[in-house]
This record gives sequence, C-alpha cells and structure tokens, in this order.
Amino acid sequence: MAYVLGKDVKLFVGDGAGSEVFTALGGEGSLSWARSSTEVDLSSKGDPGLSTYVNPKLTLSASGKLKLPDTALERIDTVAKSSTNEVNVEVKRGAVVLFKCAVGIGNFTTDFPNEGVATFSFNMGCVATPDIDDLGATS
Repeated sequence: MAYVLGKDVKLFVGDGAGSEVFTALGGEGSLSWARSSTEVDLSSKGDPGLSTYVNPKLTLSASGKLKLPDTALERIDTVAKSSTNEVNVEVKRGAVVLFKCAVGIGNFTTDFPNEGVATFSFNMGCVATPDIDDLGATS
C-alpha cells in the first residue's frame, strides 16, 4: 500500500456548460473533505451507552495562493456572488475522480498582505447527493 500525497489530490471546478469541462484550481495549497454527522443517543435503562450517527453532511474547503489568471477560481468567485451560488466540482487523484458533487460556495476570502503573496480560501457544501463519493477509488 502506498501513501496518498496531498499534492496528488486536486479540486476541479465545472464551467457550467452543457458538456461540462472541469478545470483545476490554480494555486491550490490545501483541500479538506469532511463528513460530519449528528450523534443520536440510543441508550436505555437496559442498554446504556449506545449511540448512532445520522444526517451526514459533506463539506469541502480549499485554500491557496492567488495565481491569476485562474479560470477555476474566477468561476468560484462569480458563483459565490450569484443568487444561485452552486457549481459542480470534482476531486481527482491523477485521472481518477474520487468525488463529484454540486456544491454551494460560502465564506470566500482573499487576503492581500503588504509584503506577501495574496491568498484565497472558501468553503463548499453539497447541495445534492454526490454523483461520485469514493475516497479509495483507484480507477
């Protein structure tokens, strides 16, 4: 088994066209993919300490250094300001699509430090069931 390196996993943003084309996010430094759930207590007098998790929520976040022009980041910026703020994204390792979903964009931030490189960050939340959700995919 080989380790998965973060540099090999990248976010791609759809252009919204009929036969959608996905473009890699330029300057990407970090990508996080989270699945959080609500814990439900199933305990009773006879069965203490039981619980389960329900209502999984999928979220992603990306950050990096601002490199322009960047078609994918410009699409994220445009979508974040729109009233429908949804875009299709893919997470790939090489040519293998690990995750594909329509997401809403939130918390889009850019930072322009006086002596440093400008940076960006934003959050994404799935607005529909993912078309692909397979972290361990190899082909």
